Amino acid sequence: MYRHHTADSEVKYECLVQNIGTVSHESSPGQSIPSEVSPQCGRNDTSSVEKSIPLSDPVSDGHITENQLIHMLANILLKMESAYNIPEVAISDIVEQLNNIHIVEKPKWVSNVQKRLSEKGVSQEVIDTVTNIISQEVDCTLFKHTQSGGILSSHFKRRKYYETKMPYVAPVEIMFPKGSDPREKTDSFQYIPIIDVLNNMLSMQDLVDAIIQPHIPVPNQYSDYRDGKYFKKILIVMHNDHNEHIPLLIGLYSDDMEVANPLGTSKGEHKITSIYWTVLNVPQYFRSKICQIKLAVLAKREHINQHGLSVVMQPLLNDLKMLERDGLYVESLGCRMKCAFPFMSNDNLSAHWMANQFESFSPKIVHFCRTCMISYKRFIEEPETPANSYVWRTPEMRAHQEEQVRQNPANMQLYGIKGDSVLNNELKTFDITTGLPPDIPHDFLEG
Repeated sequence: MYRHHTADSEVKYECLVQNIGTVSHESSPGQSIPSEVSPQCGRNDTSSVEKSIPLSDPVSDGHITENQLIHMLANILLKMESAYNIPEVAISDIVEQLNNIHIVEKPKWVSNVQKRLSEKGVSQEVIDTVTNIISQEVDCTLFKHTQSGGILSSHFKRRKYYETKMPYVAPVEIMFPKGSDPREKTDSFQYIPIIDVLNNMLSMQDLVDAIIQPHIPVPNQYSDYRDGKYFKKILIVMHNDHNEHIPLLIGLYSDDMEVANPLGTSKGEHKITSIYWTVLNVPQYFRSKICQIKLAVLAKREHINQHGLSVVMQPLLNDLKMLERDGLYVESLGCRMKCAFPFMSNDNLSAHWMANQFESFSPKIVHFCRTCMISYKRFIEEPETPANSYVWRTPEMRAHQEEQVRQNPANMQLYGIKGDSVLNNELKTFDITTGLPPDIPHDFLEG
């Protein structure tokens, strides 16, 4: 799936807007044990709110300050670029043309005021005073701060304002380890710190209210990932770990994209691997909104193949382990929210890559499936075999197979795995054998 992260500038602005999402939610009754919402932290606000960028200063006595007006204007300009994909050149031209119209019309406004006051018999001295005031004060926030020299008058100044006045989380460039040759070019990848982004998100009360709304299952119906037995095991793990806080559920997603024409000799040359995440506590209809899908990692695939997936994943995994162990303190709730990571969504090739299994489904791989131990032969000859007759992969089975592969690499094709996965054993709430579910759009809609 292609995203809007195809260039450095787009990456940064997408990440900025990601921290400013729109939030809506609905109330739902409580859930049984282990509870997703602790009684002392629960809220029952049923309002539906669209959240924009917070104003810099609080509104007092119903009056909006100049700084708040500037912030609202910057919000509009940022949304034009990042939410509506209007090119920066077009935005600058629109702003310039509006200022030109204002400059042309300004004398007309002054002339009309002079004419009206004169018709009312106002003295010339008063007329001159009024028109002078109008000439100086008639410029509204839009024109005053987008004209030459204004705080939002150029792309550079607007970008500086976004980064300093808004909840912006800058991407961190991380260098790959250097090789033995000092002349070798140093490669790098980009990481957007997930903890900083989450802190910005959890400062928005409307989003917190949506997150803590408990999920109530529909009897005899599987309508949400939280209805599955694997998710209930995660809650038990958190409960047994003496975690009495609200679990913040994070879903991961990875995919590759081509930023050039992926045909002929260009195929794969500019392939970029991206890793995203989203908060799963929010209602279903809201999870798929682009503003709620956050970018975490961008790296060229050839660099990952050269230096290893573990190098790219390590900064993210370090933060995920900290979130799982310590959680985040939410001031509005007066308690901490520890994180759980139920699954990582991928297409089949990407899922097998993450699991360190063969990205091939040929007859050479005896047990090719990442979730069960069905053989390729049985899969072809007995396509109607009921799923309950399969032998499902388990963490214990996976550990045994990895040991067998270490002792004898020929077992790779037997078990379908190349070795340990970078995701395995890193997170208590993530299981490599159940945390890479099939992707329905890829499996059923794309074949």
